[in-house]
Amino acid sequence: MPAASEKGIELLVDISPAVPEVLIVDGPRLRQILTNLLGNALKFTHQGEVLLAIAPANDESRWRFRIRDTGIGIAPEKQKAIFEAFSQADSSTTRRYGGTGLGLTISARLVSLMGGELTVESQPGAGSEFAFTLPLEGLHAAVSGSAPPGRFNNQRVLVVDDNSTNLRLLDTMLRQMGLIPICVDNASEALRRAAEGPPWPLILLDAQMPDMDGVSWRWSFPPCLKPGKARLLCSAP
Repeated sequence: MPAASEKGIELLVDISPAVPEVLIVDGPRLRQILTNLLGNALKFTHQGEVLLAIAPANDESRWRFRIRDTGIGIAPEKQKAIFEAFSQADSSTTRRYGGTGLGLTISARLVSLMGGELTVESQPGAGSEFAFTLPLEGLHAAVSGSAPPGRFNNQRVLVVDDNSTNLRLLDTMLRQMGLIPICVDNASEALRRAAEGPPWPLILLDAQMPDMDGVSWRWSFPPCLKPGKARLLCSAP
């Protein structure tokens, strides 16, 4: 979403390996729900991240969708009212951000029409999480219970990112690909790890970190990592 990169917000997606490759769903309705909820999360988040997560619910035939942000949060006594049209947590928030309009109201009604319920958990200053579960049929034949065949055979990969959620998601994804990720959350520690042991065949870098950006790190790593010894992939917003 353009708004995420413009505000410097990390937009993350966490899809459980248990989710089938195909879910039978009313695509336009689900797209509108997620667009509304993600847009609302970005609107009220100034720094940090917005996460979309999809995973099985307790019932095998239901799937849980979560949109979590690190935004301004909502007081408990105001949470029921936010699903009403043009509502807002308080007047000062309205003046600063504008109302939520019809987005949350429409989303709640669409979720209800699809057999679910939209809920919110939030605390002021600690972000919000909107969630709903839907009864959806999956094409289970497309689900693989094991890691997909790949070209990797337990190769090490150094992963550098100051965002803990990103590190967790990358760790899971890379292990499923047959890699062994070593995750660190700052450039200085990454330089130390890069100098240890045999050369790294692959290094994944966050382009924007507090102590050093990924491009600068590339020119700071030790002589043991000569050009051609490691493949560096640098993420950017």
